[in-house]
Amino acid sequence: MGQPKAFLDWQGQPLWRHVAGVLRNCVDLLIVVGARTTVPPPLDAGIEWVSDRDDFAGPLAGLERGLEALPLSVTSVFLTGCDTPFISTHLIQSLFANRGQFAAIVPVDENDRAHPLCAVYGVEAIRPVVRPLRQEGERRMMRLLSAVSVKWIKPEDFPALGWTAEQLRNLNTPEQYADAMQGSQKSFHQEDLMES
Repeated sequence: MGQPKAFLDWQGQPLWRHVAGVLRNCVDLLIVVGARTTVPPPLDAGIEWVSDRDDFAGPLAGLERGLEALPLSVTSVFLTGCDTPFISTHLIQSLFANRGQFAAIVPVDENDRAHPLCAVYGVEAIRPVVRPLRQEGERRMMRLLSAVSVKWIKPEDFPALGWTAEQLRNLNTPEQYADAMQGSQKSFHQEDLMES
């Protein structure tokens, strides 16, 4: 990408701030886990910045750091990356509402790819599993999911939940970012027209 994804422009603001804005509509506390070398930007009230312990340790390490920063009263968390600009408040709220007694609720896309970084987790169910996995050097979220109970949300379930596959889309390459920006600008301008 040429720079950290978190600081890519998205409709005039850093991508992480756009994602945080969506999350702020449905969570009381937002914990951002960033690279050790990143100087935390100015943060709004209710947003806490925590640095990774190690460089390039993977998403499981980020989850571990986020769990350490949580107040004990928090029972479930939504986990996402900074590169998910199409997530919605509705998607997040429906994940919280449908987890039930499972340790996690995770969407699966039309290519049968799970999205553990667009999922809700029960804190007490995953906390005792994350630390031992990290001590083994594990980095992958899928290893965590293989060790806990998971409710998988398949594409055929999306319409009933009011979701679209686009909401799971993340940005991993410059081409994906450029494509998303082009689509974002179109919808951004359509919203402007609808408001006028």
